[in-house]
Amino acid sequence: MTLVWRRLWTRSLHTRCSSSSSSSSTSSGRRRVNGVDLYYEQTGGGKHALLLLPGALGSTKTDFGPQLKSLNKERFTVVGWDPRGYGQSRPPDRDFPPDFFERDAKDAVDLMKTLGFNKFSLLGWSDGGITALIAAARNPDRINKLIVWGANSFVTKDDLKLYNQVRDVSRWSAKMRRPMEEVYGAQAFAQTWEGWVDGIAQFAQRSEGSICRELLPLIRCSTLVVHGEKDPMVPSFHPQYLLKNIKTSRVCIAEMSAPVPADAPAAPTAPAAPTAPLAGSISDPPTGISVHGFSERILETLVHFHVMTLRGGFFLWVGSAPVLSNLAVSMSSRYDSMPLSTLVMGDPSNTAATSLAQRLAKRTKKQVFVSYSLPVTDSRLSLMVENRIKAELELHPELF
Repeated sequence: MTLVWRRLWTRSLHTRCSSSSSSSSTSSGRRRVNGVDLYYEQTGGGKHALLLLPGALGSTKTDFGPQLKSLNKERFTVVGWDPRGYGQSRPPDRDFPPDFFERDAKDAVDLMKTLGFNKFSLLGWSDGGITALIAAARNPDRINKLIVWGANSFVTKDDLKLYNQVRDVSRWSAKMRRPMEEVYGAQAFAQTWEGWVDGIAQFAQRSEGSICRELLPLIRCSTLVVHGEKDPMVPSFHPQYLLKNIKTSRVCIAEMSAPVPADAPAAPTAPAAPTAPLAGSISDPPTGISVHGFSERILETLVHFHVMTLRGGFFLWVGSAPVLSNLAVSMSSRYDSMPLSTLVMGDPSNTAATSLAQRLAKRTKKQVFVSYSLPVTDSRLSLMVENRIKAELELHPELF
């Protein structure tokens, strides 16, 4: 779960995008699910069904305009929904009983059933990420894949301090309040937000502040946990806990950040956050250049990977600190089945960069530059790093 300023700043960006991104291929309506009428929007006709789960007080309108517009409609069928008491799934008014996350998870899965989807993937952020974790744990045979960002499985006392600092919405800037007030009205928004703060505080009274931590080992689907590297409001132990306790998970550290609004209140400070939650890369289509970044903890070392595409090749930096060392280049040759490779700079006795560049050049048939800035004292680390690169290459070949 993100803190409110990241939630609302990113949400305000989404709202502005969605206002001009309506698609004639998008259908909407309400379905009766578990005694309430749930609003949903659906677009695309692909075989892979995705359900988008919004954050606290969020809705399809406020949270997922860009995704409904831009996700590949030939590959995916995308469904956005408003949880009960949020957005256009009112009445009833939103309440926060002790099981409200469990209730949302059941509503989400049952909505997809009524829409005819027996198996689907979940993309959830903030509270929607928590809901998605629970849904995946409770329905392992139905959930294909899972992506969560800004999600946590427990609440700490420090979390509660931050939530209480933003309890009073009258202290928020007008820009921060406006998207929610347009949906709920000023009074209902203030009351619902206070209800959310009280609702989330309930979990701090549970053993270890658990929201759903005991359910994490039940998740069997492939899971991507996204986290903002410079986010001071969501400590890194939250995604690392998910990584450790979801056997099929990996973490992507997103480095893109959204600017802080000029009129945002001084407390709390707005954290860095990706403006496009599903992306970890920056692209410039006119020039064909893209920069793709991802990170993962391997053998207790947090390893960062950055790929920059070039015409006919790519540059790969691997390291745990911002150092350029052991730079190698490799390219295919008509005279040899193995690509030619050489060390441009660094320690000649360290062959990690040269070997990796040569293997990647052979695999991709491209010119490859590699800067490998990790210790080579443990052969397991080098092997696991290379396997992680290969996995990313298979997942996103267009970014290499």
